Amino acid sequence: MKLQTRFWNLLVIFALAASALALPAHSASANNTAQTLPFSQNWTDIGLITVSDDWSVVPGIMGYRGDDLTTTTGTDPQTILTESTVVDVNANQTDPNTYTTGGLTEFHLTDPVVALAGSGTADAPYMQIAFTTTGLETIQVNYNLRDLESGPDNAVQQVALQYRIGSTGLFTNIPAGYIADATIGAATMSTAVSVTLPADANNQLIVQLRIMTTNAIGNDEWVGIDDISITGTLIGDPAPYVTATTPVNGATAVALASDLSVTFSEPVAASAAAFTLSCATSGTHTFALSNVGDTTFTLNPDVDFSQGELCTATVLAAQVTDLDTADPADNMAADYVFTFTTYLSNPAPTVLSTVPAAGATGVAVADPLSVTFSEAVTLAAGAVSLSCAYSGLHTAAVSSADNITYSIDPDVAFTESERCTVTLESTLITDSSAQQLAEDYIWSFTTYYNPDAVTPIAVARAAGAGWTGTVQGNVTVLPGLFAAKSFSVQDATGGLYAYPSASFTLPPMVLGDVVQVKGTIKNYNGLLEFDPVAAVNWVSTGTVPTPEIVTTGSVAPTQGKLIQVQGTLHLPTTPPAPGTNYTFSVDDGSGVVQGYAYRLTNIDMRGFTEGQQIRITGISMAYNVPQIQPRTQADLVDLRAPLVLSTVPAADATGASPYMPVTATFNKALNPATLTASSFTLTGPSGAVSGAVSYLAGTQTAVFTPAAALAPQTLYTAELTTAVTDSYGVPLATAYSWSFTTGDADSVPPTILTRAPAPSAVDVPVSAQVVVTFSEALGTGSLNLAHFVLTGPYGVVPAAFGYDPVTFAVTLTPLSSLLYSTPYSMTVTASTSDFAGNPLGADDVWTFTTIAEPEMQTYFGDLHNHTSYSDGSGTPAEALAAGKAAGFDFMAISDHSYAISDSEWADTLSAVNAATGSDFVGLRGFEYTQGAEGHINVWNSERHATRTNVPGCTYCDYTPNLEAGTTVTGFYPWLVSSVNTPLDAAGEVMQFNHPGWINFNDWFYHPEVSGIARLEEIGNGSGSSYVFSEAEFIRSLDYGWKLGATNNADTHSTYWGLNTDHRTGVLMPELTKTALLEALRQRRTFASEDKNFTLSMKANGAWMGSEIANTGSIQFDIHGSDPDAELTSLVQLITDQGKVVTSTTLGTASFAWQPSLTITTGVHYFYVKVTQADGDYIVTSPVWTLGSEDIAITDLTIQPTIPTTNNPSLLSVRVTNRVAESRTVNVTLEVNSIQVGVAIPVTVQANADGYALFNWQPTVTGDVTITAQFEDAPAGDNPDDNSLSLDLTVTDELLPLILIDAGHGNLNTAANEMKAFIDDLSAHHYNVLKNLDALTAADLNPAVVKLLIITAPETAYTTDEQTAIANYVDAGGSLWMGGLADYTGKVAWASTVADRENAILDRIAAVTGQTVNMRMNDDEVIDANSNNGYVFGVIWGDFPSADTTGIGVNVEQVSTWSLNSIVDGNKQALTADDAGVSIIMQGDLDAGYGAAPWYDPNHTTNEDADGQNDAFIYNPTWVYPATQPADAVPVPGAAAVELADGAGRIMLYGDSNDPFTIFAYTAGDGKQNELFNLQSVMWLLGDQLQKSTVAEARAQAADDVPDNLNKLVWVEGEITAAYGEFFNVLYVEDETGGITVHAPAGDIDPAAFTRGTHVRVVGTVDIYNGDTEIQFFEAEMVQVIAPSTGEPVPTAFTTLQASLEANEGWLSVVTGRVTSKVGLDTFFVDDGSGPVRVFLDGYNGNFADIRVNDTVQVTGLASEDGDGQRIRVRNHNFHVGIPDDVIVTGHTPLIYLPIIGRGN
Repeated sequence: MKLQTRFWNLLVIFALAASALALPAHSASANNTAQTLPFSQNWTDIGLITVSDDWSVVPGIMGYRGDDLTTTTGTDPQTILTESTVVDVNANQTDPNTYTTGGLTEFHLTDPVVALAGSGTADAPYMQIAFTTTGLETIQVNYNLRDLESGPDNAVQQVALQYRIGSTGLFTNIPAGYIADATIGAATMSTAVSVTLPADANNQLIVQLRIMTTNAIGNDEWVGIDDISITGTLIGDPAPYVTATTPVNGATAVALASDLSVTFSEPVAASAAAFTLSCATSGTHTFALSNVGDTTFTLNPDVDFSQGELCTATVLAAQVTDLDTADPADNMAADYVFTFTTYLSNPAPTVLSTVPAAGATGVAVADPLSVTFSEAVTLAAGAVSLSCAYSGLHTAAVSSADNITYSIDPDVAFTESERCTVTLESTLITDSSAQQLAEDYIWSFTTYYNPDAVTPIAVARAAGAGWTGTVQGNVTVLPGLFAAKSFSVQDATGGLYAYPSASFTLPPMVLGDVVQVKGTIKNYNGLLEFDPVAAVNWVSTGTVPTPEIVTTGSVAPTQGKLIQVQGTLHLPTTPPAPGTNYTFSVDDGSGVVQGYAYRLTNIDMRGFTEGQQIRITGISMAYNVPQIQPRTQADLVDLRAPLVLSTVPAADATGASPYMPVTATFNKALNPATLTASSFTLTGPSGAVSGAVSYLAGTQTAVFTPAAALAPQTLYTAELTTAVTDSYGVPLATAYSWSFTTGDADSVPPTILTRAPAPSAVDVPVSAQVVVTFSEALGTGSLNLAHFVLTGPYGVVPAAFGYDPVTFAVTLTPLSSLLYSTPYSMTVTASTSDFAGNPLGADDVWTFTTIAEPEMQTYFGDLHNHTSYSDGSGTPAEALAAGKAAGFDFMAISDHSYAISDSEWADTLSAVNAATGSDFVGLRGFEYTQGAEGHINVWNSERHATRTNVPGCTYCDYTPNLEAGTTVTGFYPWLVSSVNTPLDAAGEVMQFNHPGWINFNDWFYHPEVSGIARLEEIGNGSGSSYVFSEAEFIRSLDYGWKLGATNNADTHSTYWGLNTDHRTGVLMPELTKTALLEALRQRRTFASEDKNFTLSMKANGAWMGSEIANTGSIQFDIHGSDPDAELTSLVQLITDQGKVVTSTTLGTASFAWQPSLTITTGVHYFYVKVTQADGDYIVTSPVWTLGSEDIAITDLTIQPTIPTTNNPSLLSVRVTNRVAESRTVNVTLEVNSIQVGVAIPVTVQANADGYALFNWQPTVTGDVTITAQFEDAPAGDNPDDNSLSLDLTVTDELLPLILIDAGHGNLNTAANEMKAFIDDLSAHHYNVLKNLDALTAADLNPAVVKLLIITAPETAYTTDEQTAIANYVDAGGSLWMGGLADYTGKVAWASTVADRENAILDRIAAVTGQTVNMRMNDDEVIDANSNNGYVFGVIWGDFPSADTTGIGVNVEQVSTWSLNSIVDGNKQALTADDAGVSIIMQGDLDAGYGAAPWYDPNHTTNEDADGQNDAFIYNPTWVYPATQPADAVPVPGAAAVELADGAGRIMLYGDSNDPFTIFAYTAGDGKQNELFNLQSVMWLLGDQLQKSTVAEARAQAADDVPDNLNKLVWVEGEITAAYGEFFNVLYVEDETGGITVHAPAGDIDPAAFTRGTHVRVVGTVDIYNGDTEIQFFEAEMVQVIAPSTGEPVPTAFTTLQASLEANEGWLSVVTGRVTSKVGLDTFFVDDGSGPVRVFLDGYNGNFADIRVNDTVQVTGLASEDGDGQRIRVRNHNFHVGIPDDVIVTGHTPLIYLPIIGRGN
């Protein structure tokens, strides 16, 4: 209820009027007197408030409007602690639905009340109550908050409770009284508030209490404050109570003449009426009463008690009062009862105690049982029986040492969470006097129960309704089939249905997946189900359990399981159309079971008939009676016998062709294996006819083809026997036969009736088919391309063949578009024959000409953009406008599909339609985002596929993975299903996005989507996030995908079109949506890093993107041009396996290039790559040659990554087959042309991949070439890709082996996801191996494996595996574990990763006996301002342990993606004070918050993303709008522990994404993940990065072989040659030596790295042309640590010393004579000790002025190049302002000789 504008205007007018009339101010009245307790107010007296703003009649209560206490709507009232001075109440109102003046208002309702509501003026209205608590404690406050409005919930109406001591100062919050929204539920809801005030409110003269709301966002609602009650208790005056009795309660063997006594806590008044005494035998007793000091009262019974009886004494509370005089007398709070048993001279034996006790819970499953008797007893056989709810009846060994306490030892352990009962048979237990146990003794207990531990489903079901716990099983029914969120799971013991609430968030799941479900069992009309469901966690993939086959009469015990029944179907009514609930029944004679087809399954029962046989698979359910519920149509199997629908020839037909096959078409699919020569026969006058039997699955037709023509005019009989069955094994009911009579023999050849295109036709579309119609049916032998040949200028045109047996029409569909303006010839060969074998007789040939080619134009745009409709910014309309303004010709909006609502989907279409015109085309698309498999764009579809089931989205289709699910369609099947339709006739196109990150199941090939999957991003991103993925493009082409090239920005910001010059270029005749989509479909595209470079390619006249016939040669026509005159330096033509087949070097802005190639047979691809002088790449889509065979070697990999002579290597060869039948080849492996082992046969299924594995033990070090190949490819295959080579270097070093676990579904370990990480480790001489299965002790030999890396695991490690890991660490092995945020939106199992990894740490601690004081937190880390565009993509810059661990040196920033934080061993805050732990990386404590509505903190923080309340939250009070608390703790993102006693090192890193993927290894991104990784590995291996001197860094035992080659080093020193003086090289020197530092070009600011500047360099030692150098990947790996102190001072050497290897790197100065000179860049100088070469780079001057014999002083860098040792001069007579390095101290004088001429 907001104060509307019109009311505001009126108030302003009234205020102005009051001011003008100088009206006197209204005086508010109030009663501030502090009230005594108890105090109450329920507002039933409507006379208390009669005048607005007057509280004078209301005792102790006032109201305040709260003006300006806050200026922000939606403020949390708990944050307002100051007071208001504006007294407020609006009197005598009647309707809270219409009254809109905020503040406090009295409402005369049926139940009157005073209420609060915020408004534009009433910023924080509150009701204040004053009272005194003098002499009182335990101040209890109670009241009700009433939602007074009957309309919808329009606002979040927060209400706070606060107090203060006295009448001034700030108020204090009472958190227990805070109500987050008092109007959240149904209208007129009431919320009770009950709190006890803090102790400082006790015994106070004045306490003020206030109840406050604030001006909410939206329309504020009235909240009534009613039924107020405040009470206290007197300090130090409790009610009297009983402190002791004689006998004590429960006493036994009490003397028969005993007196009773009762002692009270204080003196009391009590008469005999206060006590009663009754006994089981002697009855009710009277007694004499006496007391001592009014405290102890004695009861002397009238008569003695009887033996062995139970007596009960009662103290009546109402008859006992204390004797206080300061306040009213207090009664006892409640009656007090005690019992006792009297002495028995010879009692029967009794049970004194049991272990476990009766009713005990949490009993360990293997705990011993015992029973103790009151005396020694004898137990006869069978005296003890033991049974349990799940484990059943137990036998038990019973024994005793003293015959008093007996041990009961069950035969087998109990099951967790089951109830067990022990029965002691009284007649079989006797004492020494033969007295039996008085009665059977029965006690029960429940075994250990952990609601979070997994319980067998059968145990949970046995516990029944009310049981709460966790089960785990395979999914048998998916959410959405039986209800919106319900599903079923089944384990080995049973099944259970789960019914989550409609608002419950489920993880993605497919049939068979293993999930954990926590909830409470409920009995719903006989069905045990989980309702409510508390948690559902995805665990792993799995398989659907095999249905249990049961009889229809025994379904009930199987409830919850997947079952199968078979029997007679009963249909009570005519089945309805799908989408309607329908009940039926099935009976196999054992009893009837009800079947239930639920409406959401869309099961159609209309095809079934009453009384037929049926087989049903489904879930065993119940609704008052047992049920079976099928899940899909496939769960219903029609067991009726198959029926023949029609035959050819028909029964009794005459004139049948003697030449055609005999066929029978059925009503259902058959089992082809049952169609044989004996089950399908044809008989004539001469007996059985010989022939072949086949089956056409598409038409369900059995075919008998006679071996020869049948006799004319002859009767034949065909028969199908009962051996023929349908696909379910149901046979024909009876044999089926029919007869027919053949017609005359046929001697007339077929004729052609029509030809299309017609002979001599012109302007034929390039998409035309060729159709030839005949006068009669053609024989089977003529139905192929050998008889129908289409020829063009480059030979035979590859085409698909089709034939219509009804119209006798043959159709040829060219496999690629015909060429424009081209004549084609069509030939039907003379041998083309009818069924009788009559040939056409002569070739039939005609020609036609295609349409002229339209002029192609090049258009530029971007096909991958996001808006705020998913994870981007702005609206689609804003994005399109910005793209058009930036110069795009076309632009696609492709928001993530899972985030798009129906309204946003519609709005995107409206925006692209509105933006599309004659100069711009917009496309609507979506990005399918499957976290584990890849991201894919689809444009111009009517619907969009999502990875999650989005409630309420009518245009969404849930497709949880790329591959097909069991009942849920996968994304690829969705693409080609009838569900997915194009938006319009322009069609739809698909693109693979940013390959190299997630590679689409390693490019697993799906030929069925080849018609829509047409493009791939070879470039993606902008700025530092840009990735050029040509290697992945090549992989996808090699694996068989035929994809065009694009380059898109993937923009998520508002800089559409401005954040990069990269573009996708498209060739099309006009700028329309239809032309654009057709060009994309035809792959007439190129990927460009230049915004306006035009590039085109034709091959044999066909545009790039085409598939052309392989004629043995290709003529290319390639054109490129840059309108900005940027030069092209290189053009390459690239083919299979990324090989460059030819290239040309250019230096022009425009070019035309027409190379010609002779090629081998089979399928090839060719694309053009242009490299501009500025480094930009432009890549065309390929052209492909066609072929009938396509098998290739597509991968050759080695593990470990570096071959050594110390251990064998495993080589894996991937063989790819891209034809529709399986192929077998024999793969061999050669090392330096010598075969290793024997050939391995590899059978590769159709359109699939196969593998050959070779073991190789290197024996010799050095360079090797490993080649995998096969030489037995089918004829017609491309031989060029039948081999693949790998160049490696074998070493004999004992390289540290790093084992990466990939055997537990570990994140980013599949295929090439870790390639950049592994390559970098290998480059630094660490050997890397992947583990692909369970980890064993043999795998983790610490003598071999030095480091184990475990990224976030999908599946848990077994106890044995945890022990193997722990033993490995205990023996000195090191462990790096990467975590994952608990956000399940992308990774379904993310919420349980921390549990799986912490279990490993727990085991390490147990095995080593050492404290591992760190654990993975179950949370998600976020940061609103230090991120990569997403709050969960946190960027870190604080590495507090860099000095002690070497991790973080020179690391300025590390990027992460979806990570968890680290906590201590108790899962509390991990801080620098925690012993034994080094915090490696921690977040910032930045002030402020991000933008509305999220207000994410700018400081690094964490949250419980999975909502399971299992995360430790750092700085929990530092949330919007609070400021930093005094005890704020930085959030750790990585931590490490070094164990003692020879055990290993452990590092926890909360991320398993960015540390290992390609994004961590992008040069120039300003992040140093790769450096951080190397430093981490070094520390984990005990070789941590430490500062060394330059001399130590460049040490070498032999010339040009550095000891630290490929190793990371850290040196500090002074720059002696500035960055830029030698391009991207600088020289650094310390007191021990100098060294070359080679940095990435363009990454460093030259102004920062000048001569004399002191720098820290962290980089890798390498050797280049003999010169030892340090290389580094990022500019940030060299950092300034002190400014320049001026020109560095060179070290003086003799010329001989300057030429020595030992002095390389020094800034040197020599003096000597120039002995010789070579050109303008080199001379030699010698001071007599020996010469040294002086070299000057041309960009630093020349030596034109230097003469031989000059005396010179030379300053420069002692170094080495390909010509040997040298002094490298920095400047000579060239750079102004820079000292000259060559000073001539003495010129050689020029001598002029006279010319003497001789006269004639």
